[in-house]
Amino acid sequence: MKKIAILTVAVVLVLSSLGVGFAKWFDRINIEGTVTTGSVDLVVVDYSGTYVYKDLDHDDPGMWNGGFACVVSSPDPLDEGTIEEAGLELISYAEASQTMDGDEPVDDAVTVVFDNLFPTLDRDFDFVADVVFHYEGTIPARLYLDLDDIEFGEGSEWIGELIEDGYVWAEMYYVEPADGGWEPTGETVEPCDQLHYCDYIKLDIHFAIPQFEDEEANNEMMNLSGSATFHFDVVQWNETLGCGES
Repeated sequence: MKKIAILTVAVVLVLSSLGVGFAKWFDRINIEGTVTTGSVDLVVVDYSGTYVYKDLDHDDPGMWNGGFACVVSSPDPLDEGTIEEAGLELISYAEASQTMDGDEPVDDAVTVVFDNLFPTLDRDFDFVADVVFHYEGTIPARLYLDLDDIEFGEGSEWIGELIEDGYVWAEMYYVEPADGGWEPTGETVEPCDQLHYCDYIKLDIHFAIPQFEDEEANNEMMNLSGSATFHFDVVQWNETLGCGES
């Protein structure tokens, strides 16, 4: 009888130890995550300008410009075949293009050239250089534009005077692709406007040479050269100072 009791206790101890070993039931959930950051990115997608040609075959003394007709082409220059067939000569132009450092393009930089400008009677046309931008950022951005922050090159004060007198100005507005060109939407771009993915905006820079009644004042506008630089920024929409509520 004593031997049976001892065996029973041994069996109970073994079963108890087995119970402790198999009581750890569990389930596991694995969590895997990814992190991405957004972007603020304004890209130049198109350039255009104003090109003024003299018609070499047209001679009419009664014309306002002394007998040589002007042919104005915009937004693109005429092709060489048309120029030769029509008997034209390029006289003046305004043109925007990619800024280059030798053979390498400079990122986020545009060069605008106004070459050999002259007065136009009653402002029949201005010389205009155009740039089209495409907003490709994934984060909404605000446009921060300060046209008062213009840096003039040495001897270029006369450009600032023309800006003050309204002969040089810039305008920026929203456009949409249309028939190989750009169709204005009717909305202008204002400082601190929000830009969203795939917005297109167009910048027109106008330059007109004044025609004064005073002959001496007119002559002072000849043979001038100058340069100016300005910039604008796009900043994530909730971080631009001075733009009110985000």
